[in-house]
Amino acid sequence: MTPLWATEFARELKYEEGKAKVVNGLGEFYFTIEADPSSGVIDMYAGRTEGDMALFPSRVVGLGPCKSAYSFTMFKAPDASDELFESQYRSLQREMDNIRRPLQPEHDQPRTMIEAAGIWHAHAQ
Repeated sequence: MTPLWATEFARELKYEEGKAKVVNGLGEFYFTIEADPSSGVIDMYAGRTEGDMALFPSRVVGLGPCKSAYSFTMFKAPDASDELFESQYRSLQREMDNIRRPLQPEHDQPRTMIEAAGIWHAHAQ
């Protein structure tokens, strides 16, 4: 099962020899998350092979008892066209909207980005 926010990057989640793989319009990719709730670090890795996984670093920064900011960094691969990178950026924007929606006060859960990442991490185990 994929998290609700992952409508494009992870249209399907499957396992191959115990390793999580996401499936999307570009194919299948190994995927893992290393998250540290105490520091707010949520590093995501994806790649066609386990030996060639790109880092997608993200961070949650507390801005008070009930507010936080989230940053996500996506690097353009040397062999990626500008058009592909732009389409991936637009896809990321849509998925960020999917993440923001449940964090609004009228929703019950998740309430923080770490909880949102934890939900994904639990699904990817």
